[in-house]
Amino acid sequence: MVIMEDKSYKKSLGLFELVSLGVGGTIGSGIFVVPGIAAGIAGPSSLIAWLVVAISASCVMFSLGWASSRYPSTGAFCSIFGKVFGRKTSAFLVLLYLVSSIFGIATIAAGIGQYIFFFGYSDILIIEILIIALFCLVNIRGISLSGTTENILTTLKTIPLVILALLLLPYIQKNNFFPFYPAAPTDFMKALIIVYWPFTGFEISAIPAGETKDNKIIFRSLIIVMSIVTFVYILLNVSLIGSVGSSVLAGSPAPLATASGLFIKDSEKLVAG
Repeated sequence: MVIMEDKSYKKSLGLFELVSLGVGGTIGSGIFVVPGIAAGIAGPSSLIAWLVVAISASCVMFSLGWASSRYPSTGAFCSIFGKVFGRKTSAFLVLLYLVSSIFGIATIAAGIGQYIFFFGYSDILIIEILIIALFCLVNIRGISLSGTTENILTTLKTIPLVILALLLLPYIQKNNFFPFYPAAPTDFMKALIIVYWPFTGFEISAIPAGETKDNKIIFRSLIIVMSIVTFVYILLNVSLIGSVGSSVLAGSPAPLATASGLFIKDSEKLVAG
């Protein structure tokens, strides 16, 4: 009698793992750079752009959550989209996603480079190559180490952002919010497009639906992810614009580092690092 080895994926992902994956994938270097760019284009009204994008991303989240829970897959988006839209439409959607990912990765690299340069290092390319190599080694090592690393990085990214936003609250001045809408409608649309970048990434928590203990937690995880991300982004941008002003944010290559200088001497380099 031949016993067939079960080669299926172990359904070990729970709510915490999916939330960590989604938050970690969404909150990246974009939030360290985009607030300054958006504030420079639309001024204080860029806060509305963050809210509008959060609502729009939530709609995408619900659609993706429905498709992922209905057609769970351990593959990529092509597996999910193929069952919902068909092969041709799925291929087109995946192509668009790949193009957006390329631009997104380029934005992330540029953001990291700005903070590295702000910290005083000029060999930006070498440092970024070393970072990429490090994460490649982590992924090669295995899913266990990758998951642990993701959880650690998610915590290290999210909590400091919330702390920074809270520390900036006492420095908020009302005059920094006026004029609230100094931009033309076309400029506001530009800000909307740019703000979309920091919101990309939550969708990756829906990909490993076939590895979850219960498909019902996919919806809950996505809701929690979007709630956390929206709260952090809105709170942080209100604190940044209110404390240092849109013009200062727009003129800084590292807006979060610049804002941190309000309450701690030499903290700009600490945040940039």
